[in-house]
Amino acid sequence: MTRSGLAERVAKKGKMSVLQAELVVDSIFDCMTSAFLRGERVEVRGLGTFHVRSYKGYKGRNPKTGEAIIVQPKRLPVFKVGRVLSARVAQQPSSRIQKEGGTRTSEPPLDILTEPWSSPNRASSSSDRRGLRDESKDD
Repeated sequence: MTRSGLAERVAKKGKMSVLQAELVVDSIFDCMTSAFLRGERVEVRGLGTFHVRSYKGYKGRNPKTGEAIIVQPKRLPVFKVGRVLSARVAQQPSSRIQKEGGTRTSEPPLDILTEPWSSPNRASSSSDRRGLRDESKDD
C-alpha cells in the first residue's frame, strides 16, 4: 500500500475528502518523524513500536570490487511488530490468489478492516489476564 492508497482508504472509512485524508496521513507521518528526530519512540497499540536504532561504524567491503571501505555510524528507524498484528497476520493465508483469474488481489480481506484491534484471546478482566481468577468460585 502506498501513501496515496492509505489516504484513499482513510477518506473512504472516515467519510471525508481525499485531500483531508492526505492531510491526516501526512500529519501522522510528520509527527512520527519529529519524534524520531527527538530520539523518542512511537508506540501504536495493536500495531507495533517504531524507534530509532544507532549503529556503530565498521570496516566493510564493496561487494563488486572487494575494496575495503569504512562504513560510517548511522541511525535508522526500525519497526517491531506488536503481538495483536502478528497474530492477525498469522491467521490469514500467506497468498491471496483468486481461483478464477489467478491474479493477486491488492485489497486485504474485509474482516481485517472491520474487526476491532483487540487480541483474540483477550481476557475480560485484569485478574483473568494474570491467571488469578479462581474458576471454581461462583460469582
